[in-house]
Amino acid sequence: MNLKLFVLFSAAVLAWVLFAKVYMLLYYWGVLVAAVAFLNSRKKYLLQPYKWVNLVFFVYMLLIVWERTRHSTFAELPELLMNDAEHLFFALVISLLIAMVLATTTRLVFNNTTIAITAVIFNAVGLVNEVFQNLLAGRPLFIFIPDSQKDLRMNVLGTAIFIVVAWLLQRKKHLPTTTNA
Repeated sequence: MNLKLFVLFSAAVLAWVLFAKVYMLLYYWGVLVAAVAFLNSRKKYLLQPYKWVNLVFFVYMLLIVWERTRHSTFAELPELLMNDAEHLFFALVISLLIAMVLATTTRLVFNNTTIAITAVIFNAVGLVNEVFQNLLAGRPLFIFIPDSQKDLRMNVLGTAIFIVVAWLLQRKKHLPTTTNA
């Protein structure tokens, strides 16, 4: 998916968010669209399979908006599994986003250090996300409800999966490994 299609489809998702009146999604939508637009302005990003990566980011946006705006619910176990999958996908996608930003804006190459830096940054972002949700809900900022605690644990699990996948892709040379600008 090229940037023009990403922006066009993202505009449709924005209309969906506004129509559904789930305004907290506007923050996430804005950050993801800005990040993808920024990445698409980087030459090193465009040397990667960026259309597939853009598609991954869009599918993530679409699934999150569907999940957060749907009115129907499933049985308890499928709901729990969907929530867990959402957080694992969040970990993988945001870690990918961070890794792509690092790879396209710094002289870092994909190695164990870069993968570790990505994992640390992601978990910091995950923690800030939970604090932000507390802020929006009017809860104390650093006292996490059980659901937030579970989300943080899922972030750690998702990060572990990202580390393994990134390491395997890096070994197979499917991630950027040069410092060429």
